[in-house]
Amino acid sequence: MFKRIAALLLALTLAGCGFTMKDSDIPGVYRAARGISSETLTLNADGTYVHDWDINGQDGQAFGTWRIHMLGYGFAQIVVNGYQDKIDPDADPALDDWNTDVKRTAPWDRPRILINQGLRLEYLKERVS
Repeated sequence: MFKRIAALLLALTLAGCGFTMKDSDIPGVYRAARGISSETLTLNADGTYVHDWDINGQDGQAFGTWRIHMLGYGFAQIVVNGYQDKIDPDADPALDDWNTDVKRTAPWDRPRILINQGLRLEYLKERVS
């Protein structure tokens, strides 16, 4: 009996490891906040984006294009052209193209876009109602 339960648990665990994200999972509205600062990154399905921010009462908006590199197993990478990170104090303001990871740890998990791993800053995709 124990062996059957162990085999079932192992099979369920391995089945979860094969989860892949689809291109269509990535477009949407992502939000990040740190203290009194907040950002919204809207990735449109047509490859354009809108970046809105409110940093200590100073707001702004930028536009550009983005693209996806699918890596599989719940991971992808996006390249955002002309992105200016406003919330990460370690960000390079002269960066033209921002390469970053998009992750999802389970099929029901919302995609997350990594801003700064050391500070645990990330954009979290909003739920669609």
